[in-house]
Amino acid sequence: MQVFGAWVVLERLPLLVLYYEFDASCFLANVSEKYAKHGPNHVRDELLGQILKEEDLRIDTPSIGSTSVQEKLHRTKVFVVLDAVDEMDQIELLAGDDAWFGPGSRIIITTRDKSLLEKKNIHDFKIYRVQGLPSAEGLTLFNLNAFGNSTPQTDYAELSGKVLDYVKGLPLGLKVLGSLFFHCKGKEEWEDVGNKLKKYSSKKIQNVLRLSYEGLEENEREIFLDIACFYKGMDVNYVKRRLHIRGFYLTGIEAPIAKSLISIS
Repeated sequence: MQVFGAWVVLERLPLLVLYYEFDASCFLANVSEKYAKHGPNHVRDELLGQILKEEDLRIDTPSIGSTSVQEKLHRTKVFVVLDAVDEMDQIELLAGDDAWFGPGSRIIITTRDKSLLEKKNIHDFKIYRVQGLPSAEGLTLFNLNAFGNSTPQTDYAELSGKVLDYVKGLPLGLKVLGSLFFHCKGKEEWEDVGNKLKKYSSKKIQNVLRLSYEGLEENEREIFLDIACFYKGMDVNYVKRRLHIRGFYLTGIEAPIAKSLISIS
């Protein structure tokens, strides 16, 4: 078993799409955060406003009452990315009604919780786990944040390699850790930061993973903590036996897996 953080993607039909093949496109970042802060109508209006190119679009009812807005949407082939969704009602609000958009529209949803996507029972949706960046691309992203450019730093190749191995190609980790090394003035300071990270992980990364952890029920949290503290890397059947002896309900192991907090190889 392995403890880690990652993303899951829900995509409708072709994996490769070009935004200029569509009449309109929209990237809606941090959906769950905006939903909690501003409410569902605000998030929906931002989505429709980007698609229809109307900055001040305001619809004060749960449904789209305007016939003119509905007609425009029906004629518009859209490419939409909904980023960081964490509740089913967000999916239903923003992507639940296929009749909103014109034929050939494509929707991509990113989430930490795979179970949300599995509940969305539509036959032409496919689920993918986002993999870490390949080493070359990961190094480029890390260099941009650690040195301010993408040029490989020969003198720091070994130290950079250790960081890449530490974050397993996760873009967030590469950006956050790169920024931690940005102000280091030499190899000695780099090594100090690296040694610190071995004992104390980055607070920014902890805050991101905490969102998934706090979404777990009590039984699921206890299972995750037991695995993280005592059973990392062990055989899954042995771990399940130990958890059963401890009195946990083993169905609780599915939620940390769905939220990409642990994986079973």
